[in-house]
Amino acid sequence: MKETIKKIYFILIIIMFFHCWGYCSDAMDRSFSMIFYVRPPGQTYGTGDGSSWSNAFSNLPKNLIRGSKYYMAFGDYDLGPFTTYYEYHSFNDPEEDELYIGIYKATQQDHGTDQGWNSSLGAGNAHLGTISFTTGYYVIDGQWGEKDQGYGF
Repeated sequence: MKETIKKIYFILIIIMFFHCWGYCSDAMDRSFSMIFYVRPPGQTYGTGDGSSWSNAFSNLPKNLIRGSKYYMAFGDYDLGPFTTYYEYHSFNDPEEDELYIGIYKATQQDHGTDQGWNSSLGAGNAHLGTISFTTGYYVIDGQWGEKDQGYGF
């Protein structure tokens, strides 16, 4: 009898492990219902509605949309009025269930649409000023790099 109970516990542990593994894998591969494109401030890109690289936002919008992914091109985004401290972006978008907002550095391998894309948009780092978080459920992904090498944030 004890041997049977041990086997049942063992099977339950294995089932829980694979269930949690699947849950964690799903959490890592978040799906976003909308994708937006962001280029550095200083000029207007097409319509500026964020729908493609040709019509990219000129800077990260102040209010972000839950369930959306934002690809950012390389460039300087920390253009502010102060030289010693400038808060580039405050991530304070209201939480909605467990919907995430994804901020991804665009790369040649992962940049969303090809409309308006050219490899120079992913050819360097995206330099951000200070950022702060007052709400959760964000994914910030520089894609790849280490220390001062690579093309991240």
